[in-house]
Amino acid sequence: MECPKCHKTVENGSHFCSNCGAALAAVETPTIECPHCGSQIKATAVFCPECGRMARNDFAEEVKHDKPSTSHAEEVASSPEKPAQIEFDNVEETIDEVVPVAPTTDVDLNETDENPRSTFNRNVLIGAAVAILLIALLTLMRHCNDSSNGADTSTVQGDSTAVATTQVTVPAGEALNIFKMELSRHNLNGDDALAMAATLIPGNLAADKPDRIVGVTMNNIDGNRSFIKVYVLDRSGSSWTPVLKQTKYFNGRKLFMSDDALRPEPGAVPATASVGGHDAMLFAMYNEPQGFAVGNTARVTMALYDLEADKLHLLDYDGVTKRHDDGKIYVHGKPIQGTSGPQMSFLRDAAPKVHVLYFPTEEELKAEQEEKERQEEEARKNDPDNAGETWAEENAEAMEQVNERGSASVKPKTYDKPIFNLRDNKRKLDFDTHLVFCDNEGKVYGFDKATRKYYVIYSASGSNAPASDISKGSRGEHDVEIVTASGTLHYDLSNNRLSH
Repeated sequence: MECPKCHKTVENGSHFCSNCGAALAAVETPTIECPHCGSQIKATAVFCPECGRMARNDFAEEVKHDKPSTSHAEEVASSPEKPAQIEFDNVEETIDEVVPVAPTTDVDLNETDENPRSTFNRNVLIGAAVAILLIALLTLMRHCNDSSNGADTSTVQGDSTAVATTQVTVPAGEALNIFKMELSRHNLNGDDALAMAATLIPGNLAADKPDRIVGVTMNNIDGNRSFIKVYVLDRSGSSWTPVLKQTKYFNGRKLFMSDDALRPEPGAVPATASVGGHDAMLFAMYNEPQGFAVGNTARVTMALYDLEADKLHLLDYDGVTKRHDDGKIYVHGKPIQGTSGPQMSFLRDAAPKVHVLYFPTEEELKAEQEEKERQEEEARKNDPDNAGETWAEENAEAMEQVNERGSASVKPKTYDKPIFNLRDNKRKLDFDTHLVFCDNEGKVYGFDKATRKYYVIYSASGSNAPASDISKGSRGEHDVEIVTASGTLHYDLSNNRLSH
């Protein structure tokens, strides 16, 4: 038997529908008369089970009741030769008036006998939704691509003479990323140099100047031949074309361009600049000589690349490196080039913003100069070529005592390396613990066999005459007799004492 409510088949004798729960015993199945053969059929039947012809068309009937004048739909619904069709000529006018008959059965998604036109309409809607989603996705992707490449959006609107005056600037921090990407895209990474700095030079289309990016790469792999390269990237729409403009080598030096090395003020370097009416890029480098150690001289180089003149201006600050109380190394530098002219003056004014450079006070400068002179004097005294002169200076007071009192102890300065040339010696004495030499200039040298050290025994200065000869003296086994034009001197090798 069939449930009169949901029209599902249930077992005969059931009192309630197993599908919708409706009572069955109290409900009689309504019937209608087939319009073609007159047989009594169920009111819900669409086709007559006796003659097989369409018994009713709910949609056509509804249209017929709502639009009595629509005789064409009435004629089609009653025609035995053709399946029921609906005229959609005036669908825009009638769609709001057509109210489809509510279905008499619950919708079962698993059933396959649904209306073909409904399936078609649903598929059309699904396809349209998918198409809209695809269009939206493509639009979003294109927008993101334009944003990443700095697409032009800032223009002046107006009459036919209005033109774009500026292009969208690259977002802060993106110039270096674009520079790196374009170097890779154009296969310009073969020199093992790293992209270290880049900045945007905004364009002006009214002046026929596009946006440009200036970028600097650096190579430190071979510290004996470090270099930087300066590129300019011209912009055309959303694409960039890098062109190498300058290459600068720094032989025997190692370069650093990171913020850790330079310690610049925020936004100080790299930076866009305008100097002498020309667009330019400002950047800086810290560089050390090979074998650098704290206390040695290092350099800070301020650099300015002039786009219009295609020229790289450099201002070097050289100075002693010192470790301050904060644990960081600073260069107490001074410029080694002149600072006249707009470019060099600009670099001089920008240098204090790079805090690896330390600008000392006048007192500190004076102390540095004194320390430098002391170190130079120490180096001169330690130079073996100056051993004789150093002995004469350091023992001038002792020689006065010898001349006045007859004897005095002297201070020999020892050296690890020879302080004389054997070919210049005219006499050599061999003692059990020492060797003694007299050269052609009148200096007397000693060599300690135990310590393997060289030192000066006698060197003339002032009124003291140079030695003319030497011999083993008669005052003991360590006595050296030194003959001079002004008299004979004796030198005791055991206690470094000189006497008449």
